[in-house]
Amino acid sequence: MANEAVIVIAILALLFFLLFFKLIGKSMKWIFKLLIHAISGFIVLFLVNVVGGIIGIQLDLSLINAIVVGALGIPGVILLLFIKYLL
Repeated sequence: MANEAVIVIAILALLFFLLFFKLIGKSMKWIFKLLIHAISGFIVLFLVNVVGGIIGIQLDLSLINAIVVGALGIPGVILLLFIKYLL
């Protein structure tokens, strides 16, 4: 009786760990994608401020702008420029 309980517990633990690692793998893929968007957005934001400073287009480096650019990436920079200069 005790051997069967140990086997059942071992199988359930194995299934739990497989499910756990599968969920971690999906979330890591999502986190990596978000990180790539954030890095590319901040590079474009930096370039907009450097090159745009010559022609008078700049975006402030504020917490809200950082959140928008970090979450959306390059489209976030375009959105911020649209809001600042067209609205």
